[in-house]
Amino acid sequence: MSMAKLLMEVRVLLEVDVNHEEVLESIRSSLKENNAELLDFDEVPIAFGIEALNLFIQAPEEEEITTKVLEGLRIIEGVSSVEIGRTSRM
Repeated sequence: MSMAKLLMEVRVLLEVDVNHEEVLESIRSSLKENNAELLDFDEVPIAFGIEALNLFIQAPEEEEITTKVLEGLRIIEGVSSVEIGRTSRM
Protein backbone atom coordinates (compact mmCIF):
# COMPACT_ATOMS: atom_id res chain seq x y z
CA MET A 1 0.00 0.00 0.00
CA SER A 2 1.45 3.36 -0.98
CA MET A 3 1.74 6.19 1.48
CA ALA A 4 -0.77 9.02 1.22
CA LYS A 5 0.41 12.30 -0.27
CA LEU A 6 -0.15 15.86 0.88
CA LEU A 7 -0.72 18.86 -1.32
CA MET A 8 0.66 22.03 0.25
CA GLU A 9 0.15 25.57 -0.94
CA VAL A 10 3.05 27.71 0.25
CA ARG A 11 3.73 31.41 -0.32
CA VAL A 12 7.40 32.38 -0.59
CA LEU A 13 8.17 36.09 -0.41
CA LEU A 14 11.30 36.91 -2.41
CA GLU A 15 13.94 39.51 -1.71
CA VAL A 16 14.12 42.42 -4.16
CA ASP A 17 16.09 41.88 -7.40
CA VAL A 18 16.52 38.14 -6.94
CA ASN A 19 16.88 35.73 -9.87
CA HIS A 20 13.66 33.69 -9.91
CA GLU A 21 15.18 30.79 -11.86
CA GLU A 22 17.99 30.36 -9.33
CA VAL A 23 15.55 30.48 -6.42
CA LEU A 24 13.25 27.96 -8.12
CA GLU A 25 16.17 25.61 -8.73
CA SER A 26 17.11 25.85 -5.05
CA ILE A 27 13.47 25.25 -4.08
CA ARG A 28 13.31 22.10 -6.24
CA SER A 29 16.56 20.85 -4.72
CA SER A 30 15.39 21.52 -1.16
CA LEU A 31 12.08 19.76 -1.77
CA LYS A 32 13.81 16.74 -3.28
CA GLU A 33 15.76 16.28 -0.02
CA ASN A 34 12.39 15.74 1.72
CA ASN A 35 10.95 13.51 -1.04
CA ALA A 36 8.66 16.39 -2.00
CA GLU A 37 8.03 17.82 -5.45
CA LEU A 38 7.12 21.21 -6.89
CA LEU A 39 4.00 20.59 -8.98
CA ASP A 40 3.36 24.16 -10.07
CA PHE A 41 3.90 27.79 -9.06
CA ASP A 42 2.55 31.27 -9.73
CA GLU A 43 4.58 34.49 -9.66
CA VAL A 44 2.71 37.22 -7.78
CA PRO A 45 3.85 40.87 -7.84
CA ILE A 46 3.34 42.47 -4.41
CA ALA A 47 4.63 46.09 -4.45
CA PHE A 48 7.82 48.14 -4.80
CA GLY A 49 9.60 45.41 -6.77
CA ILE A 50 8.76 42.72 -4.22
CA GLU A 51 7.38 39.48 -5.59
CA ALA A 52 6.09 36.23 -4.17
CA LEU A 53 5.88 32.70 -5.47
CA ASN A 54 2.81 30.63 -4.69
CA LEU A 55 4.13 27.08 -4.66
CA PHE A 56 2.05 23.94 -5.05
CA ILE A 57 4.00 21.12 -3.44
CA GLN A 58 3.33 17.40 -3.24
CA ALA A 59 4.92 15.62 -0.27
CA PRO A 60 4.60 12.26 1.44
CA GLU A 61 2.27 12.20 4.42
CA GLU A 62 4.76 11.62 7.20
CA GLU A 63 5.53 13.03 10.60
CA GLU A 64 6.90 16.59 10.60
CA ILE A 65 6.91 16.85 6.78
CA THR A 66 5.35 20.33 6.74
CA THR A 67 7.93 21.61 9.21
CA LYS A 68 10.80 20.02 7.26
CA VAL A 69 9.63 21.49 3.95
CA LEU A 70 9.10 24.99 5.37
CA GLU A 71 12.43 25.02 7.19
CA GLY A 72 14.19 23.92 4.01
CA LEU A 73 12.58 26.75 2.05
CA ARG A 74 13.36 29.41 4.68
CA ILE A 75 17.12 28.94 4.39
CA ILE A 76 17.26 29.43 0.61
CA GLU A 77 19.21 32.49 -0.49
CA GLY A 78 16.82 35.07 -1.96
CA VAL A 79 13.85 33.97 0.16
CA SER A 80 12.58 36.63 2.55
CA SER A 81 9.76 34.67 4.24
CA VAL A 82 7.68 31.51 3.92
CA GLU A 83 4.11 30.85 4.98
CA ILE A 84 1.89 27.85 4.61
CA GLY A 85 -1.49 28.31 2.99
CA ARG A 86 -3.67 25.26 2.55
CA THR A 87 -2.73 21.66 3.11
CA SER A 88 -4.87 18.79 1.94
CA ARG A 89 -4.59 15.07 1.49
CA MET A 90 -4.37 13.73 -2.05
